[in-house]
Amino acid sequence: MYYKFQSDLGLIMVKDSVIKRIVIESIALMNGKVKLANHKGQVAGIVAGIVGLDDTNHIIVSRSNIGLDIKLYIVIKFGTSITKITELLIEIIRQKVLESAGIEASSISIVVSGMQAKKLARRNIEVKG
Repeated sequence: MYYKFQSDLGLIMVKDSVIKRIVIESIALMNGKVKLANHKGQVAGIVAGIVGLDDTNHIIVSRSNIGLDIKLYIVIKFGTSITKITELLIEIIRQKVLESAGIEASSISIVVSGMQAKKLARRNIEVKG
C-alpha cells in the first residue's frame, strides 16, 4: 500500500514497508532492550527467518486525516523502565519517519505484550504518543 501526501515539494508517495522498516531500525537502536513481537508476546526469531516470515507483519500502519497511525507490539527486557523506553522509542520513530519519509506520524501506539527474563511474563500495556 502507498501513502500519498502533498507537500511544498510536490506529491510524496511512500510504501508502507518503508515505514515498517524505519520502525524496525528504531527498535534496533534500543541495544537489545526491546524486541518486536506479536500481540501474544511471541518474538520473531531464527525460525521466522528460515520459514520466511517477516517481522514487519506485526507492525500496523494506517493513514489518518493528520498523518500516519503506527501500532506495534514489543517485548521489553526485564528491569527496563516501560515508561522511559516507550517514550524514547515513540520519539525516535516519530523523528525518523519525519526525516526519512517527510511524513508526520500523528499517533504512535506501542503495546508492551511482555517482559522478558528467563521466561516471558505476559503484559498488555499500551502507551500512546
